[in-house]
Amino acid sequence: MVNKAFEGFLSDIVGEIALKSFMNDKTEDWLYMSQQFEAKKRAIEIKSPRYITLRLPVALIELCEKYNGMQFQDAVAASKYAEIVEMDREKLKLSKVVFFFMFEQTLQKTVDHVKFLFKDTSIRDIDIILMVGGFSESPLLQQALKEAFPNKELVVPSNSSSCVLRGALMYGHSPLTISERILKYTYGVACLAEFREGYHPERKKIRTDDRIYCEDVFGIYVTKNTRVKPGKTQVTRRGRSISRYQCETRFRCFISESTHPQYVDEVGCFHIGQLSIQFDQPDSNVGREVASSMSFGGTVITIEAEDQKTGDKTRAVLDFLG
Repeated sequence: MVNKAFEGFLSDIVGEIALKSFMNDKTEDWLYMSQQFEAKKRAIEIKSPRYITLRLPVALIELCEKYNGMQFQDAVAASKYAEIVEMDREKLKLSKVVFFFMFEQTLQKTVDHVKFLFKDTSIRDIDIILMVGGFSESPLLQQALKEAFPNKELVVPSNSSSCVLRGALMYGHSPLTISERILKYTYGVACLAEFREGYHPERKKIRTDDRIYCEDVFGIYVTKNTRVKPGKTQVTRRGRSISRYQCETRFRCFISESTHPQYVDEVGCFHIGQLSIQFDQPDSNVGREVASSMSFGGTVITIEAEDQKTGDKTRAVLDFLG
């Protein structure tokens, strides 16, 4: 968001058309300017010098003149930043107030998000905030978090900008490095429940060969905030066929932002994949049992189904990187 605010600042001075032309047609110059801004963004703090200097690419100056019919310094003078931005040859001197303004919304949203996370009872007692990634090097962000969470210890490791990359490499070579996860969602499948008049909605009532059911019920496997170990089966559930000569059973997998969702079509529920198991030699009996299980491992979730009559198994892997 800080980078977007910087783009908005430039657009206010040179105009949207000139800036887009600069970004699209003068890519090398735009990357150079972006790198300058990135370095300044990570270093600026309350006690920084009054003005922050950026070297302007000649191409941006020329495009400003081409599309606005005025020189760059005149465009600055005509903008709302006239009192806090100066032009010195090919250098743009910005009052650090401009930078603080660019940070304001991002800092507030970051603090608000961390406050929201700490409302979760499962992490409320955590005393340390670990900051990683390039933006974590920003003294302004660090100061905002210190002020918002005075009772928490703030840890910013050296080379924090490369921590995420190094962590990904470590995990790629040794997935068991992460021994436990806390689930962000509730996981389950769409299933049927015996219909209860006055409790289940009429629109979900269906009749099968043996009884009346309510469809699209969220059959919970694991609720959100549960701690799971990679590769370990979390739960096993038993289902049954509902029709004579039924040829297969399907498991439609869903996640929900709610802890205890009731139906798979509620707000906050999302379909993530499905698994089908074929019945060898379908028969006239209703109630053929199928056992299903779900396990979590790294970036994938594995769901497995077993026909209790024949022992046939099938498995589906839901890859969240794909």
